Amino acid sequence: MTISMQMPPEAMNLMKNLPKTGDISLMDGSKVSPLEALQTCFTLFQHYTHVSDVPTDFTLANAWKHRYLQMGALDRAKNMKKKGIPLLSSFTVFPELIFGCGATYVSVMPCINEINLAGNFNLQQEGHRFASFESCPGEPIIALWIKDGTIPADLVLYGTSFGGDLPCIEHLLRQWPEIPLHYIDVPYNGKGRPWALDYVAEQLHGLVGKMGQISGRVISNEDLRKGIKMMNDVRRVYRDYADIVTSAKTPPIAGLENIIVTMSIWEAGDPIALKCATEQLNEELKERVAKGIAGQGVADDPIRIYMCEKMPAPPAYSFVESLGGILLGPEVADCFYLGVNDVAETGDPYEAIAKWYLEEWPWSPGVPLEERMRWVIDSVKKYNPDGIIFTGVWGCQLDPPFGRYMADTIKKELGIPSLLTILEDIPIEVGVDGKFRMKGDLRTRIEGFIEMLKARRGH
Repeated sequence: MTISMQMPPEAMNLMKNLPKTGDISLMDGSKVSPLEALQTCFTLFQHYTHVSDVPTDFTLANAWKHRYLQMGALDRAKNMKKKGIPLLSSFTVFPELIFGCGATYVSVMPCINEINLAGNFNLQQEGHRFASFESCPGEPIIALWIKDGTIPADLVLYGTSFGGDLPCIEHLLRQWPEIPLHYIDVPYNGKGRPWALDYVAEQLHGLVGKMGQISGRVISNEDLRKGIKMMNDVRRVYRDYADIVTSAKTPPIAGLENIIVTMSIWEAGDPIALKCATEQLNEELKERVAKGIAGQGVADDPIRIYMCEKMPAPPAYSFVESLGGILLGPEVADCFYLGVNDVAETGDPYEAIAKWYLEEWPWSPGVPLEERMRWVIDSVKKYNPDGIIFTGVWGCQLDPPFGRYMADTIKKELGIPSLLTILEDIPIEVGVDGKFRMKGDLRTRIEGFIEMLKARRGH
């Protein structure tokens, strides 16, 4: 097999190791070989030209499968649609129900990649003009892509209180009534109250009815239970992944590879593929831990920094590692699987899904601040970091105004210091070499923060 883009010399070892790993199984019943996945990645690099601006770990064979799953999410979803699988645009809400209905979805990650890897900032700014300057950086692009057909969505699904996307969707609703929209209203003031559970479950019944019309079939409770099990399986392998990464004195995976793996759960548009790839990666990481092999570029016993709220742009990871640290998390991904129970696989599937979103998912601003605070503290304890960086994005949820309160609470209870940052829409700058790097003011602040953490350790 030939690679359509010239590979760096260090990638040749990866080529030798890939055949030793397994295929990726997809939800449509097909399989993708490791070499096919690598070829797709290098083909995508021709569009995502700034991938090469940051160091890549070519020694961790299975992590490339997550690159394939994340960067190729939109193309893969389009191919599934051609095979008759309904395609939704969804902010990663109710995936259990989507999969149970035999559908797939596209979330925000292709849009984030368009900004941070392709550098398409003009599209981002067009999205803000279309929606609101206070919208999340990626979500206005979703709206534009739905509008122009780049995302050929059969249905646009959003839940209230699930992020900063509402201005974008409201514009779609008002200006293009032909675009099929479906809201699920989740009343978080009704947590633990029977009326709220019934209210959400009834709306989920309506969504399944609409999905049945799209797919042309009757969807049973057993179908939905299968969808629940698919997502529970994904949560379980991700918990295993977190256990492996946090168990070693020196993490067996570098920061950039870690964020690619953890954020792939946002594109669980194919839970079969994500479970398969993560199980294979976990086995490789277990072997690394047993042999004491560190992630490429990771210092021995690095300064561990947990990312609270969001994740910074790709150049941050290698920059932190050049200072002897490592970025782990982020919370925005961990909240899908850490410290939460699985969705019940028995009983009424509508009630089970409704209950999970009402009472389990610690997504801001969908839960009271104190409850989210307790969940964050438990997550911080698991990672046992030296410090925490709050990487809030103004306009994306309600995180930035509450970061100071959360940081002070963590310092009081756990004695762990925090650095509060607000990421700009364009969080990177172009160096004289034409490559992306972190903006100078943020580099300076992070460098000072890590020096302070080293001093606390006595380095």
